[in-house]
Amino acid sequence: MAFKGFIVKDKNDLLRKSKEIHIPIHNTVSISLMAQMFIDTRFFQRLSELKQLATCSYIFSGATHTRFEHSIGTYYLADKLVSKLRLSTGEEVLDLWTSELIKIAGLCHDIGHGPFSHIFDDVFIKNSPYKEHIMATHEFRSVIIVSKIIEESEVLTKYMCKKDIEFIQSLINPSKDNTGFVYQIVSNNVNGLDVDKYDYINRDAYHIGIKSGFDHMKLIDSAIVIDNNIVYSEQSQINIYNLFQTRYAFHKQVYQHKGVVSASHMIVDIMSQLDEPLGITTSILDIEKFVLMTDNYIIQSMKQSKLPKLIQLNKRLQTHNMYPHIITVVGKSLDNIKEILQEYYDKCIVSVSKMGFVSGDKKDPFENIYVYRTKDYFKYGSFTKVKIIDKSEFIIPEVYQQKVIMVFTEYDDIVDNVRGIFKKIE
Repeated sequence: MAFKGFIVKDKNDLLRKSKEIHIPIHNTVSISLMAQMFIDTRFFQRLSELKQLATCSYIFSGATHTRFEHSIGTYYLADKLVSKLRLSTGEEVLDLWTSELIKIAGLCHDIGHGPFSHIFDDVFIKNSPYKEHIMATHEFRSVIIVSKIIEESEVLTKYMCKKDIEFIQSLINPSKDNTGFVYQIVSNNVNGLDVDKYDYINRDAYHIGIKSGFDHMKLIDSAIVIDNNIVYSEQSQINIYNLFQTRYAFHKQVYQHKGVVSASHMIVDIMSQLDEPLGITTSILDIEKFVLMTDNYIIQSMKQSKLPKLIQLNKRLQTHNMYPHIITVVGKSLDNIKEILQEYYDKCIVSVSKMGFVSGDKKDPFENIYVYRTKDYFKYGSFTKVKIIDKSEFIIPEVYQQKVIMVFTEYDDIVDNVRGIFKKIE
């Protein structure tokens, strides 16, 4: 069998280096023949039409990088971390084939993202009749697309068994039971330290022009496996702290900048207007239709539309006239927001999010991170695993997340009145 001039006689041929890809941050990335078979598909190439930071480029002009280069970067860092971990596990645990499957998981972890990435899942689909559907998350769609790519490749179908495919899928979308060290490489549900985060933090910093205090290669170089967990050197504690601090800073300054959030809700309105003619919501039920949905497709469809609402939204985006921001409230629930806004409630957009060191419902980000003491090796001939961070050594907040409520409106004529309501209750 052959692929683009490469003869494939057995599965080990898939591990051969096939080409080099040049991307910012990591410069030259060597990819295997197997990786090229995933990259050279319509599913993966589509990632070049999905901006990594969705609407951030409307405010931060450099934030035009895509999920394509982030996915290549995650593949690269997965290779670096796996190679380092193999020194402590041995090849009988992390052989070259298993290592490549982990790297492929890194390569494909975002392949199921919809147009404008997290806006699609977290706002658009979340407010649709399909919000509870299994296909409502990009992680599960990524799992389905991985299977689709393999099915369409004669070579991959021949040499990748069901167990290989399920392993890749479990790395992309791990269950709560998947807690061993291999599941802490690409998408780490145990403590959030994974190559996906390492790449996007540094890539976003590079393109936005904000310096990061986090050194991903230094952290990777210190990683070993103890008791089926990835453990880092005691000297890495400040670097790990910097990672979480940088994540919080990016959310506060960039990802949840009021202009970015305003533009996000404008994009949601655009997709809502286009939903009936394009079938955006129902595309999650049909992968062939879903892969047509990109940032470019949505924007071009808006520009070609004759609908008055879309003409207005297009003009607002082109003139950088975002929905006016009324107020941001941090750390309060505002359960009575409907009563507060009174007759203006239906004309306002209330955006509720969490911002902090961690995402979702996670508590202490340092709870499940372990370090080893380098001096133990010289004293005992082996490393011992200890809980991370003597909190007396760091300025660590008692609360790791903030609830953030932002209020916007598309109606310019009510802005002053609504701001006046909030001033009265301050």
